Amino acid sequence: GFKMLDNGNAIDIHPIVTTEAIQGSVPGHYPILLSGGLDDNYTISLVPGTLEIKKAKQTIDFQVSNKTLGDVAFTVSATATSGLPVTISTSSQKINLNGQTVTLLEPGSVTIHAAQSGNEYYDDAPTIEATFCINPKKPIITVSSNGTATPVIESSSSSGNQWFLNSIAIANDQPVIEVKEGGVYTVSVTHDNCTSELSDPVSMIVTGINEEFSGSVVVFPNPTTTKLRLELPESTVASITIIDTKGVTKEVIRVQDRLKEVEIDVSEYAAGPYILLVKSNGLVFRQMFIKQ
Repeated sequence: GFKMLDNGNAIDIHPIVTTEAIQGSVPGHYPILLSGGLDDNYTISLVPGTLEIKKAKQTIDFQVSNKTLGDVAFTVSATATSGLPVTISTSSQKINLNGQTVTLLEPGSVTIHAAQSGNEYYDDAPTIEATFCINPKKPIITVSSNGTATPVIESSSSSGNQWFLNSIAIANDQPVIEVKEGGVYTVSVTHDNCTSELSDPVSMIVTGINEEFSGSVVVFPNPTTTKLRLELPESTVASITIIDTKGVTKEVIRVQDRLKEVEIDVSEYAAGPYILLVKSNGLVFRQMFIKQ
């Protein structure tokens, strides 16, 4: 060691340090060589060493957003901080993976792996997984026998259905259900916790229609622009309800006992079809009219 207050500056001729490694050298071990060095007061011993250059670390940036079955094929983008090419792979049968191009085949959850095995300068990158949803297509509801005592609705999906009545989930996952209660029905479809867009709503009417009662109600003019007139039967009519095709109630009219004719002002209604419900003694007469 140095004496008193001496330090490295006290050496007359410093040793020379050399190595074969330069900036950009391949990772590995390189000898450190020393030569020369002289001082009148110190004996200098030269001890060679070893320089270790380690491989650089690298990471992968990889993300995939949710898709909907039926979307066009897309390219996944995975990049490594090293700039080296990234390998994409999957074991899922729900997609077809060709290089970095993904084609959607089935709804559900999909996991894609991104890997980079490194080279002489970089270590392997930690493998990254990206999981995304292929959401089912928006379902379509088919209606049969609406306005009868036994209407039926059917989802375009054979499985994974969740039905809603007036926006409240109901306990039925079947593709076809018999409607027991009138209201606005919608359905969504879920596979592997991946859920479709909600279907368009359908307005369902469940009635116990009596042919004799139906034949005694007259609605005119139909189509109409301003006034709608109803000739009513001799039996007691409790109410007249008008709803639009989405199931939204436009108007409810309470009818006086034994009233034989009712006039309804529909001049402020938007143009389009409406459903008229006449209720009497537990029976319902249903008819569509057009506002022009």
